[in-house]
Amino acid sequence: MKKARGLVFGLILLWGVAFLFPDAGFGQAPVHLKFASHSLGSSWYLLGAAMTELLKKNLPPGSNVDLLPYAAGVGNPKLISKGEADCGLGVNVTSKWAYEGKIAYDTKMSNLRGLLGGLDTYWLGVMVRSKVEVNSFEEIKKKKYPLKMMLLPPGSLGELGARQILEAYGISASDIKSWGGSVTNTSFEVIVSAMQDGRTDCFIQVITPGHPSVMELAVTTGLKFLPLNEEVIGRLGGMGWDSSVIPSGTFKGQDKSVRTVGFSSGVIVTDKFPQDVAYLLTKIVNENKDPLVQVYNAVKVFDPQTAWQESKNRIPLHPAAARYYKEKKWMP
Repeated sequence: MKKARGLVFGLILLWGVAFLFPDAGFGQAPVHLKFASHSLGSSWYLLGAAMTELLKKNLPPGSNVDLLPYAAGVGNPKLISKGEADCGLGVNVTSKWAYEGKIAYDTKMSNLRGLLGGLDTYWLGVMVRSKVEVNSFEEIKKKKYPLKMMLLPPGSLGELGARQILEAYGISASDIKSWGGSVTNTSFEVIVSAMQDGRTDCFIQVITPGHPSVMELAVTTGLKFLPLNEEVIGRLGGMGWDSSVIPSGTFKGQDKSVRTVGFSSGVIVTDKFPQDVAYLLTKIVNENKDPLVQVYNAVKVFDPQTAWQESKNRIPLHPAAARYYKEKKWMP
């Protein structure tokens, strides 16, 4: 009888520890997750693959993580909010829009939560061929310059950002066309080719340090990066974009720093994401920066000690992520 009572007491104790500390590993069943990233071959796909491999190594035996090769910055919040993906990469600007149900989203996705932010640096780059005789949007508007502009298809963040810039300057696509210019939506590959052979003057797109296509254009074609004025940066900042600067020398021929806006990426989930897995995912990404840098060099700017900050996520933290940062004494 005493042995039986002791066994029961031991089981109750183990259950209590597992309840209070779900990430301790007691009685964990296999976990099956879908991780949203971007298209095959993209930097986000490689980063997502590295994260999912780290996660699988630390999940209970029999667990599996499927990497979804689609959706990206605008689409991933929708997938995750609807439960079509469990977790994934997101960017702070679109996460904010999705959470509040504005700009690119017609429904509030208030169930979204962040695990970490500030993984990298992105800029909204306004690139024109170096031979184009304008140096600002003010000049384009004043001269009614017949600018030939190419953008990615609607739905991409670069195309949306371009429309927001033009609107902030009081310029419409109709204006540009009336001046003898053009605004065309097409694929990334077509735009790069058109910039190289002079069929277009301007490309507005989200770019990173060392972006291969931009590096190539800067060398083969010659680029100028048009700055945004303070008023426009302020307006875009009110929408959720971060005020940012492309440092001089980032791309060949760029001898001045360029004021613009940008964002950073992170990992997002919902408020229903399991506490133990949320804690584990937060922990392994924050404590394995070097392997991530090996597959995606832009992660070298990532600072785990500030990954919890509101400016890096723009949506509420998942409670398990907040617990991790508080245990590390990085978060008050």
